[in-house]
Amino acid sequence: MGLGIWNFSAMHVPHRPPFVSFSVAKRVQSVRFARMRFYQGQVWQAPGEFIRIVQLDRLSVTYKTMSDLLLKTGPHHTVTKKEFCRLLKARNAVLAGGASSKE
Repeated sequence: MGLGIWNFSAMHVPHRPPFVSFSVAKRVQSVRFARMRFYQGQVWQAPGEFIRIVQLDRLSVTYKTMSDLLLKTGPHHTVTKKEFCRLLKARNAVLAGGASSKE
């Protein structure tokens, strides 16, 4: 009544298992593949070295690698953001405790 030619009760709805919540699955996926946020001055700690972001541009990152944070000496490197992400993941780097994440 009032539906005209449309028969919504006959439309096929794909079966979803009752135990899977898509919002929970989406949240888990977003945590697993979280986007890295970079800020100028951020310090990442890898085994045996520290990596500090010196300059941050739209597509590139200039960073400094240091063996000791107190000495603040080390070479500067310039790479793309994609290469920088791969570098951090390859070296199993974590955000150093003294840096704030600004979130």
